[in-house]
Amino acid sequence: MIVVLAIIVIGLRKWGLIDEKQEMFLSFIFSIAIPLIFLFLWQIPSNKKNTTTPEKITNKTVEKLIEKGILPPADIVRATAQVKAIEEDIQRDLNPSRRKKKAEKEFFKGNIDKALQMLNSDALANDAEQTGGEYRFKAQLLELKKDFPEAERQYRRAVEIYPSPINTFALAYCLQLQNCHEEAERYYLESLEKASDDDKRAKTLNNLGVLYVNTNQYLKAETAYNEALEICWRLSAEKSAAYEGDVALTLNNLGVLHKDTNQHQKAEAEHSEALEIYRRLADKNLSAYEGYVAMTLNNLASLHWETNQYPEAEKENREALEIYRRLADKNPAAYEWYVATTLHNLANLHSDLKAEKEFREALEIFRRLAKENPTTYEGYVATTLNNLANLLYKDTNQYPEAEKEYNEALEIRRRLAKENPSAYEGDIAGTLNNLGNLHKNTKQYSQAEKEYNEALEIFTRLAQNSPEVFQPYVEGVQRNLKILNDLKEQ
Repeated sequence: MIVVLAIIVIGLRKWGLIDEKQEMFLSFIFSIAIPLIFLFLWQIPSNKKNTTTPEKITNKTVEKLIEKGILPPADIVRATAQVKAIEEDIQRDLNPSRRKKKAEKEFFKGNIDKALQMLNSDALANDAEQTGGEYRFKAQLLELKKDFPEAERQYRRAVEIYPSPINTFALAYCLQLQNCHEEAERYYLESLEKASDDDKRAKTLNNLGVLYVNTNQYLKAETAYNEALEICWRLSAEKSAAYEGDVALTLNNLGVLHKDTNQHQKAEAEHSEALEIYRRLADKNLSAYEGYVAMTLNNLASLHWETNQYPEAEKENREALEIYRRLADKNPAAYEWYVATTLHNLANLHSDLKAEKEFREALEIFRRLAKENPTTYEGYVATTLNNLANLLYKDTNQYPEAEKEYNEALEIRRRLAKENPSAYEGDIAGTLNNLGNLHKNTKQYSQAEKEYNEALEIFTRLAQNSPEVFQPYVEGVQRNLKILNDLKEQ
């Protein structure tokens, strides 16, 4: 534009319309004014609406990581949450080092290995906070690649250099993923003590609650969840309705805990309130919250099944399945697991051929997912096999097929318990009790007695720490042993 105006000025001088002094004056004015006009226009906000939401950025990053083979499609739900957490961490880091900024750009492009190369141990930042941030970011990238031992080492370096709440929290979560529960608890508590705001406290308390549930410390879990819920309610009222989702999440966690500890009225109230919140949020943002509506419907259905309210449970499961099938049509990798889980829940409500069809469809999906990610999905294969065997044994008298399914479930659960006994010992005992029932009814009394005794030993040990959960199972196996002994004496 400046060049065009200069030509015009020269033309005016040539045609005698302005003199030399006027030419110099206009040239000076244009040389100053035009850049100032551009600068002014640059600072005027655009009326064009920015449609790039954080969810779209996360989904785009995940798609790139899948394309490059970093993330398996079958693990997309966990991976999406992990990528979102990394992106939120990047936004919170107001003082990143120069090379961390470069590595972040490569992360958004899906170039994880290139980002990791940029974060090598040479030429560390001089600032302790920046160096800790570099190690934390490197660990997060390694977690995406499922290299948890190396991620743990990087987190430990971050904590050693800069023991901030965010670094200790990240290390605790990495340890929790590897079932190092005692050390994870210690770092969570350290992070909780140092947390500077209520948002961080609520997230840490929720993670502690999950850890305590996984280690059968139900009273501690309830205390942690209740404190987190109180904080989330306060944040929702004082700061932003955006915290309503955190309220609903914590209510769901409490509901699951109270269902598992046979406090059914509390569980129903909590799940119902969570559902009400999620439905309200889904009315405003369907794509963000529809999945949470379905999840909470499944939680309520599980509770109603356990309390023999079968019509309500079936209605809730069917609505959840309808939502998940619709979501899976658009994104099967993300939602197939939820379809399978809901089919499994519906099968528990049905009998005969209808239930068997639902169990087998669920089992097919779980087996396919387990091929991609056995650590995450083998437990679901075992649970479905166990419940399918219950159906074949009790409802259709297919004893050989039921025994086959029970034995495969038991084999998987024994293998998983070697890595994580607290999570799977109760399941082993349950399958042993089921096998005992089958062998008792087929008059294989010696085998049944062996299975009952092993189940009783496990349940008795677990009941010492959590009597409210496991004592009913102890008494159930004792009754089965008494019936078996009576049959042997006849």
